[in-house]
Amino acid sequence: MARKRQEEREAEERAKAEEVKAAAEAKKSADLAYKASIRDLIKLLGETLVSGNFDRFWVEGQQRKLLQTREKVEMFIQRLQEIKASGDASEIQSKFERFVADQSQSDAERAAAAQAEAEEEKKTAPTEDSNWTKEEIKLLTGAIVKFPPGTTRRW
Repeated sequence: MARKRQEEREAEERAKAEEVKAAAEAKKSADLAYKASIRDLIKLLGETLVSGNFDRFWVEGQQRKLLQTREKVEMFIQRLQEIKASGDASEIQSKFERFVADQSQSDAERAAAAQAEAEEEKKTAPTEDSNWTKEEIKLLTGAIVKFPPGTTRRW
């Protein structure tokens, strides 16, 4: 009976060791795939964007910010290939810069920018029941600034 328990423990230990080994192997293959993707991105940047700041050093600097996973690197490669295929060589640099700027914003920053833009649209859009034109509202705002509250003969 004791021998059977010992064999079961040894079998469990072997199974755990195999799981750990398989997990380590999977992590190693994922790391190798990530590094290969980074090399592909560096090569594509070198071919596509000859001038500018997008080189090997830029990629290495962005690995902790923008290029954290293989999927993100693949997304950058795919987007750069789309920009490259779209044609005009003079616009490739500016299109990629806009894409990078978009990706640099966090989700919270994007949401805040979208909310600020929506609020700005609300402020600039006149209400339907308003008898005031945009020009009149602009003049009133200027007068309020020129004559702050507490000024005699403000109205």
